[in-house]
Amino acid sequence: MMIEEFTARTGYKPTPEEYKTIEAQYYDFDGDKNAFCQYWQCHNIARRLIMQAVTLCAKKRRGDSQLEAALKEYAAAIGEILF
Repeated sequence: MMIEEFTARTGYKPTPEEYKTIEAQYYDFDGDKNAFCQYWQCHNIARRLIMQAVTLCAKKRRGDSQLEAALKEYAAAIGEILF
């Protein structure tokens, strides 16, 4: 799969270095281009949500009191994506 195909299917334009990693993942993936791109999108979204949740947890530990609802929302979204 070419970087342009990946970008068209996912809406994400990786750097050439990022694409080397993505391409290696694609070659190890047991499925076609469309299936891989769907899989990649799902896991990439989950990774971003997890990082946002970690950031919110760190802020909460510092005493930000309005973050509990946001953390619950991220936890629910992550659960839907991963399971």
